[in-house]
Amino acid sequence: MTYLFIGMMIGVIIGTTIGSLAVAFKSAEKEIARLEREVDNMHNKKYGIWKTRYAENSRNIFEDWVRRDGEPILFATERGALEYMHGIEMKTQGAFTEFEVREVI
Repeated sequence: MTYLFIGMMIGVIIGTTIGSLAVAFKSAEKEIARLEREVDNMHNKKYGIWKTRYAENSRNIFEDWVRRDGEPILFATERGALEYMHGIEMKTQGAFTEFEVREVI
């Protein structure tokens, strides 16, 4: 009787372990698929620099993308856009001009 009980307990432990591994494997597959979709979406993302200029003594606000030769300057990474924006901010030094990195949709 004791051996039967020990055998049953070993069976339960092994069954529970295998079941847990199967559930963990399914969860890992779902996470890998989600991460692959996220990486694909990252390759499609573009970042630009949004410029807001406030006119002195007026309520006029001018907003547009920072442009070069009439086309918005776009970056593949947010970090690249931030570094470029920092350089622009250092050159501009205007109290009435603000820059912001935005994702281009």
